Amino acid sequence: MRIRALLAAGVLAGTILVAEAALAQGAAGAPNEARSELAAARREFGVEALSDPKKIAGLLLVVLGAAALGAALAYHPFAARPVSVEDLEQPKTIITYTVVGALIAIVVAAIPAMGFAIFGIGALMRFRTQLGAAKETGRVILSTVVGLLCGLELWMAAIAGTALAWVIILALESRVSMRMVVRGVESDALAQVAGEYAKALRDLGCRLGPPRKNPTKGQVSFALQMPRKTTHEEIESGLAAAVPKQWRGTIDWPED
Repeated sequence: MRIRALLAAGVLAGTILVAEAALAQGAAGAPNEARSELAAARREFGVEALSDPKKIAGLLLVVLGAAALGAALAYHPFAARPVSVEDLEQPKTIITYTVVGALIAIVVAAIPAMGFAIFGIGALMRFRTQLGAAKETGRVILSTVVGLLCGLELWMAAIAGTALAWVIILALESRVSMRMVVRGVESDALAQVAGEYAKALRDLGCRLGPPRKNPTKGQVSFALQMPRKTTHEEIESGLAAAVPKQWRGTIDWPED
């Protein structure tokens, strides 16, 4: 924790020094230049732009293009096969960060000085905030960028970006990633049990990576994505009906 605090202080100090140097270079014309950049940005992405379909379409195209290219990288055919819940969640993280990058680029292209503010905020989040999963970090940064757009009164970019990000998150989170463990399996039956459960899970609409077999503990674990509206009880009842009795085990849903 102490090292993180020192790193955060160092990053912020460096940001301040760079900002002061930039301001010192253009001290005479900086205020007028900053005001003109902000005025131009508000004309392009502010309230008036909400009535301009071409500007809205242009911004949506940028964000959608970023999401599509992020998806192309996230679902690359040569990407590692998912074997854990974190692996299944990784495409969501990649797509979220490409959308974040697109919105940051919009802000910085319109008002370059905002790059320093975004860099400083990122340093605080990285070293001083416990955010859990990487995709949650992406959402927090995304909401921060939207907040910056609102504060700069770039309402068209803020509203359109939020609406599109909401739809993208809805699509990405239509499935929930879980880990399911089948316990109490004989070591010589692990392969057969894994095959029976994998087939049944796919028939129930789940996506899953290759099962992990543990002969020592007598269990098979699956990293899977199931439809959000599907409950554990529905999955268990479906497996009980689909898996032959001689291959059944005890199903558990670990939190880790």
